[in-house]
Amino acid sequence: MKKDTRAWVFVALATLLALTGCGKALTPNRARGLVDDYLVKQQVMIPVGDLTSRIGPQYPEKVSVPGIRRLIETGYVEEKAIKVSYPDLSGSYQGVWPDAYMGNQPDQISAQISVNAQSRPPFVILQYSIHNFSFNSNKTGSCRGIEGDDFWMDCTGDWGTRPVRIHVLLNRDNPDVLTGEYTIESAFVKQGPMNLHGSSAHRNIEQEKYSYTWTGKVPSGAIMNGAIKLDHVSMDSCENLLLNGETAASCRLKWHSGLDTFRKGVFGRDQLAGEISASFGKQPDGNWIVTTAQLPSAPYSVMN
Repeated sequence: MKKDTRAWVFVALATLLALTGCGKALTPNRARGLVDDYLVKQQVMIPVGDLTSRIGPQYPEKVSVPGIRRLIETGYVEEKAIKVSYPDLSGSYQGVWPDAYMGNQPDQISAQISVNAQSRPPFVILQYSIHNFSFNSNKTGSCRGIEGDDFWMDCTGDWGTRPVRIHVLLNRDNPDVLTGEYTIESAFVKQGPMNLHGSSAHRNIEQEKYSYTWTGKVPSGAIMNGAIKLDHVSMDSCENLLLNGETAASCRLKWHSGLDTFRKGVFGRDQLAGEISASFGKQPDGNWIVTTAQLPSAPYSVMN
Protein backbone atom coordinates (compact mmCIF):
# COMPACT_ATOMS: atom_id res chain seq x y z
CA MET A 1 0.00 0.00 0.00
CA LYS A 2 1.35 3.38 -0.95
CA LYS A 3 2.34 5.83 1.79
CA ASP A 4 -0.27 8.46 0.74
CA THR A 5 -3.00 5.84 0.63
CA ARG A 6 -2.07 4.55 4.09
CA ALA A 7 -2.18 8.09 5.47
CA TRP A 8 -5.62 8.66 3.99
CA VAL A 9 -6.95 5.43 5.44
CA PHE A 10 -5.52 6.33 8.86
CA VAL A 11 -7.28 9.72 8.83
CA ALA A 12 -10.55 8.12 7.74
CA LEU A 13 -10.34 5.51 10.49
CA ALA A 14 -9.47 8.12 13.09
CA THR A 15 -12.45 10.22 12.01
CA LEU A 16 -14.75 7.19 12.12
CA LEU A 17 -13.56 6.22 15.61
CA ALA A 18 -13.98 9.78 16.86
CA LEU A 19 -17.48 10.01 15.38
CA THR A 20 -18.43 6.59 16.71
CA GLY A 21 -16.76 6.31 20.09
CA CYS A 22 -18.48 4.07 22.61
CA GLY A 23 -21.97 5.37 21.84
CA LYS A 24 -24.04 5.52 18.69
CA ALA A 25 -22.13 6.28 15.54
CA LEU A 26 -22.61 9.80 14.15
CA THR A 27 -23.41 8.81 10.60
CA PRO A 28 -25.10 11.17 8.13
CA ASN A 29 -28.42 9.42 8.81
CA ARG A 30 -27.94 9.70 12.56
CA ALA A 31 -27.06 13.41 12.24
CA ARG A 32 -30.18 13.99 10.14
CA GLY A 33 -32.32 12.27 12.78
CA LEU A 34 -30.77 14.31 15.59
CA VAL A 35 -31.58 17.58 13.80
CA ASP A 36 -35.12 16.34 13.08
CA ASP A 37 -35.62 15.76 16.80
CA TYR A 38 -33.98 19.08 17.68
CA LEU A 39 -36.28 21.11 15.40
CA VAL A 40 -39.42 19.45 16.79
CA LYS A 41 -38.71 21.38 20.01
CA GLN A 42 -38.19 24.69 18.17
CA GLN A 43 -40.67 27.15 16.70
CA VAL A 44 -39.77 27.46 13.05
CA MET A 45 -41.21 30.80 11.92
CA ILE A 46 -41.03 32.26 8.42
CA PRO A 47 -41.43 36.10 8.28
CA VAL A 48 -44.43 37.14 6.17
CA GLY A 49 -44.73 40.78 7.22
CA ASP A 50 -45.36 41.72 3.59
CA LEU A 51 -48.67 39.87 4.01
CA THR A 52 -49.68 40.56 7.61
CA SER A 53 -49.11 44.32 7.25
CA ARG A 54 -51.90 44.38 4.65
CA ILE A 55 -54.43 42.76 6.96
CA GLY A 56 -56.46 45.39 8.81
CA PRO A 57 -55.91 48.74 7.00
CA GLN A 58 -58.48 50.20 4.62
CA TYR A 59 -57.72 50.69 0.93
CA PRO A 60 -59.46 52.92 -1.64
CA GLU A 61 -59.38 50.07 -4.17
CA LYS A 62 -59.42 46.29 -4.02
CA VAL A 63 -56.03 44.79 -3.25
CA SER A 64 -55.03 42.76 -6.29
CA VAL A 65 -51.72 41.20 -5.20
CA PRO A 66 -51.60 37.38 -5.62
CA GLY A 67 -50.77 36.68 -1.98
CA ILE A 68 -54.05 38.26 -0.82
CA ARG A 69 -56.29 37.07 -3.66
CA ARG A 70 -55.21 33.44 -3.12
CA LEU A 71 -56.21 33.54 0.54
CA ILE A 72 -59.56 35.15 -0.31
CA GLU A 73 -60.30 32.38 -2.81
CA THR A 74 -59.46 29.68 -0.26
CA GLY A 75 -61.51 31.35 2.49
CA TYR A 76 -58.71 32.38 4.87
CA VAL A 77 -59.05 36.13 4.29
CA GLU A 78 -62.31 38.07 4.07
CA GLU A 79 -62.63 41.12 1.85
CA LYS A 80 -65.08 43.72 3.14
CA ALA A 81 -66.45 46.67 1.16
CA ILE A 82 -67.17 49.76 3.29
CA LYS A 83 -69.35 52.58 1.96
CA VAL A 84 -67.73 56.01 2.32
CA SER A 85 -69.01 59.46 1.43
CA TYR A 86 -66.77 62.39 0.47
CA PRO A 87 -68.02 65.96 0.29
CA ASP A 88 -67.69 67.55 -3.13
CA LEU A 89 -65.54 70.59 -2.37
CA SER A 90 -65.89 72.02 -5.88
CA GLY A 91 -66.59 75.72 -5.74
CA SER A 92 -65.31 79.28 -5.36
CA TYR A 93 -64.10 80.74 -2.07
CA GLN A 94 -62.85 84.09 -0.75
CA GLY A 95 -61.02 84.95 2.41
CA VAL A 96 -57.86 86.14 4.08
CA TRP A 97 -54.40 84.66 4.42
CA PRO A 98 -53.02 86.47 7.52
CA ASP A 99 -49.50 87.82 7.02
CA ALA A 100 -48.92 85.28 4.28
CA TYR A 101 -46.22 87.37 2.60
CA MET A 102 -44.69 89.23 5.51
CA GLY A 103 -47.13 92.10 5.00
CA ASN A 104 -48.70 94.18 7.74
CA GLN A 105 -52.19 93.66 6.42
CA PRO A 106 -53.93 90.33 5.83
CA ASP A 107 -53.66 89.14 2.26
CA GLN A 108 -56.82 88.62 0.25
CA ILE A 109 -57.13 85.14 -1.24
CA SER A 110 -59.46 83.87 -3.96
CA ALA A 111 -59.60 80.10 -4.42
CA GLN A 112 -61.19 77.82 -6.95
CA ILE A 113 -61.47 74.12 -6.09
CA SER A 114 -62.16 71.38 -8.63
CA VAL A 115 -62.60 67.69 -7.78
CA ASN A 116 -62.01 64.54 -9.82
CA ALA A 117 -64.71 62.30 -8.40
CA GLN A 118 -63.52 59.27 -10.40
CA SER A 119 -60.18 58.98 -8.61
CA ARG A 120 -59.97 56.98 -5.39
CA PRO A 121 -60.02 58.84 -3.09
CA PRO A 122 -61.29 61.99 -4.85
CA PHE A 123 -58.46 64.15 -6.17
CA VAL A 124 -58.64 67.90 -5.62
CA ILE A 125 -56.99 70.86 -7.31
CA LEU A 126 -57.00 74.20 -5.51
CA GLN A 127 -56.00 77.18 -7.62
CA TYR A 128 -55.52 80.41 -5.76
CA SER A 129 -54.77 84.06 -6.33
CA ILE A 130 -53.45 86.18 -3.48
CA HIS A 131 -53.34 89.97 -3.32
CA ASN A 132 -50.84 91.47 -0.88
CA PHE A 133 -52.06 94.92 0.14
CA SER A 134 -48.80 95.93 1.81
CA PHE A 135 -46.83 95.52 -1.41
CA ASN A 136 -49.77 95.87 -3.82
CA SER A 137 -48.70 92.63 -5.48
CA ASN A 138 -50.45 89.52 -6.72
CA LYS A 139 -49.35 85.92 -6.62
CA THR A 140 -50.98 82.82 -8.00
CA GLY A 141 -50.41 79.16 -7.36
CA SER A 142 -52.00 75.76 -7.16
CA CYS A 143 -52.26 72.93 -4.70
CA ARG A 144 -53.04 69.30 -5.47
CA GLY A 145 -54.06 66.58 -3.07
CA ILE A 146 -56.80 64.28 -1.82
CA GLU A 147 -60.05 64.47 0.11
CA GLY A 148 -60.83 62.64 3.32
CA ASP A 149 -64.21 61.14 4.16
CA ASP A 150 -64.55 63.47 7.18
CA PHE A 151 -64.81 66.69 5.14
CA TRP A 152 -61.12 67.59 4.97
CA MET A 153 -58.72 68.29 2.15
CA ASP A 154 -54.93 68.02 2.24
CA CYS A 155 -52.80 69.27 -0.63
CA THR A 156 -49.31 70.44 -1.50
CA GLY A 157 -48.21 72.93 -4.11
CA ASP A 158 -46.05 76.01 -4.43
CA TRP A 159 -45.91 79.54 -3.09
CA GLY A 160 -43.71 81.19 -5.67
CA THR A 161 -40.57 79.07 -5.50
CA ARG A 162 -41.38 77.66 -2.06
CA PRO A 163 -43.48 74.57 -1.24
CA VAL A 164 -46.82 75.18 0.43
CA ARG A 165 -49.17 72.77 2.21
CA ILE A 166 -52.84 73.51 2.86
CA HIS A 167 -55.11 71.52 5.14
CA VAL A 168 -58.74 72.65 5.40
CA LEU A 169 -62.04 71.35 6.74
CA LEU A 170 -65.41 72.06 5.12
CA ASN A 171 -68.34 73.27 7.18
CA ARG A 172 -71.47 73.36 5.04
CA ASP A 173 -73.47 76.45 5.84
CA ASN A 174 -74.65 79.57 4.06
CA PRO A 175 -72.07 80.51 3.00
CA ASP A 176 -69.91 77.39 3.23
CA VAL A 177 -66.73 77.77 5.27
CA LEU A 178 -63.30 76.27 4.76
CA THR A 179 -61.19 76.51 7.89
CA GLY A 180 -57.69 75.18 8.42
CA GLU A 181 -54.09 76.19 8.09
CA TYR A 182 -51.29 76.67 5.60
CA THR A 183 -47.58 75.92 5.90
CA ILE A 184 -44.92 77.57 3.72
CA GLU A 185 -41.49 75.95 3.64
CA SER A 186 -38.70 78.51 3.28
CA ALA A 187 -35.60 79.37 5.28
CA PHE A 188 -37.95 78.89 8.20
CA VAL A 189 -41.35 77.22 8.42
CA LYS A 190 -44.18 79.73 8.23
CA GLN A 191 -47.64 78.71 9.37
CA GLY A 192 -50.95 80.45 9.76
CA PRO A 193 -54.71 79.94 9.84
CA MET A 194 -57.00 79.98 6.80
CA ASN A 195 -60.66 80.98 6.75
CA LEU A 196 -62.45 80.98 3.39
CA HIS A 197 -66.13 81.53 2.62
CA GLY A 198 -67.93 80.54 -0.52
CA SER A 199 -70.24 78.05 -2.12
CA SER A 200 -69.41 74.38 -2.58
CA ALA A 201 -71.31 71.80 -4.55
CA HIS A 202 -73.80 70.53 -1.96
CA ARG A 203 -73.49 66.91 -2.89
CA ASN A 204 -71.41 63.94 -1.80
CA ILE A 205 -69.18 61.58 -3.74
CA GLU A 206 -70.07 57.98 -2.88
CA GLN A 207 -67.27 55.42 -3.04
CA GLU A 208 -66.09 52.27 -1.31
CA LYS A 209 -63.06 51.36 0.76
CA TYR A 210 -61.87 47.81 1.23
CA SER A 211 -60.49 46.06 4.28
CA TYR A 212 -59.06 42.57 4.78
CA THR A 213 -59.31 40.37 7.86
CA TRP A 214 -58.37 36.80 8.78
CA THR A 215 -61.28 34.36 8.96
CA GLY A 216 -61.92 31.61 11.49
CA LYS A 217 -60.43 29.05 9.07
CA VAL A 218 -56.87 30.15 9.86
CA PRO A 219 -55.29 27.46 12.11
CA SER A 220 -54.80 28.60 15.69
CA GLY A 221 -51.25 29.82 16.32
CA ALA A 222 -50.28 29.70 12.64
CA ILE A 223 -49.64 33.47 12.43
CA MET A 224 -47.66 35.22 15.18
CA ASN A 225 -45.93 38.59 15.15
CA GLY A 226 -45.75 38.90 11.38
CA ALA A 227 -44.51 35.33 10.81
CA ILE A 228 -46.05 31.97 9.94
CA LYS A 229 -45.24 28.83 11.88
CA LEU A 230 -44.15 25.70 10.00
CA ASP A 231 -45.78 22.66 11.61
CA HIS A 232 -43.15 20.12 10.62
CA VAL A 233 -39.72 20.31 9.02
CA SER A 234 -37.98 17.18 7.73
CA MET A 235 -34.27 16.76 7.07
CA ASP A 236 -33.68 15.05 3.72
CA SER A 237 -29.91 14.57 3.83
CA CYS A 238 -26.76 15.40 5.76
CA GLU A 239 -23.82 16.30 3.55
CA ASN A 240 -20.16 17.01 4.28
CA LEU A 241 -20.17 15.56 7.79
CA LEU A 242 -16.90 16.85 9.19
CA LEU A 243 -15.03 16.13 12.41
CA ASN A 244 -13.88 19.18 14.39
CA GLY A 245 -11.61 17.60 16.99
CA GLU A 246 -12.61 14.42 18.80
CA THR A 247 -15.85 15.66 20.31
CA ALA A 248 -17.36 18.01 17.74
CA ALA A 249 -18.71 17.69 14.21
CA SER A 250 -20.71 19.68 11.69
CA CYS A 251 -22.59 19.20 8.45
CA ARG A 252 -24.93 20.80 5.92
CA LEU A 253 -28.49 19.50 5.75
CA LYS A 254 -31.17 19.75 3.10
CA TRP A 255 -34.71 20.12 4.42
CA HIS A 256 -38.29 20.42 3.27
CA SER A 257 -41.63 21.23 4.84
CA GLY A 258 -44.87 19.97 3.33
CA LEU A 259 -47.56 22.64 3.54
CA ASP A 260 -51.20 22.35 4.53
CA THR A 261 -53.95 24.18 2.64
CA PHE A 262 -53.53 27.43 4.58
CA ARG A 263 -49.76 27.57 4.15
CA LYS A 264 -50.08 26.61 0.49
CA GLY A 265 -52.33 29.66 0.13
CA VAL A 266 -49.75 31.87 1.84
CA PHE A 267 -46.71 30.71 -0.15
CA GLY A 268 -48.42 29.68 -3.39
CA ARG A 269 -46.64 26.30 -3.50
CA ASP A 270 -46.89 22.80 -2.04
CA GLN A 271 -43.71 22.80 0.02
CA LEU A 272 -40.76 24.86 1.18
CA ALA A 273 -37.18 23.61 0.94
CA GLY A 274 -33.67 24.79 1.63
CA GLU A 275 -30.39 24.12 3.43
CA ILE A 276 -29.17 24.71 6.96
CA SER A 277 -25.99 23.97 8.91
CA ALA A 278 -25.74 22.16 12.23
CA SER A 279 -23.07 21.42 14.80
CA PHE A 280 -22.85 18.39 17.08
CA GLY A 281 -21.12 17.62 20.37
CA LYS A 282 -20.07 14.28 21.78
CA GLN A 283 -21.19 13.67 25.35
CA PRO A 284 -19.14 11.83 28.03
CA ASP A 285 -21.33 8.75 27.56
CA GLY A 286 -20.34 8.63 23.88
CA ASN A 287 -23.65 9.85 22.47
CA TRP A 288 -23.92 12.84 20.16
CA ILE A 289 -26.26 15.80 20.53
CA VAL A 290 -27.06 18.87 18.44
CA THR A 291 -25.28 21.89 19.90
CA THR A 292 -26.44 24.48 17.37
CA ALA A 293 -28.58 24.38 14.25
CA GLN A 294 -29.83 27.07 11.92
CA LEU A 295 -33.58 27.41 11.84
CA PRO A 296 -35.00 26.88 8.35
CA SER A 297 -35.94 30.06 6.50
CA ALA A 298 -37.51 30.86 3.16
CA PRO A 299 -38.09 34.06 1.15
CA TYR A 300 -41.63 35.42 0.96
CA SER A 301 -43.29 38.09 -1.16
CA VAL A 302 -47.00 38.88 -1.27
CA MET A 303 -46.48 39.65 -4.97
CA ASN A 304 -45.89 35.95 -5.76
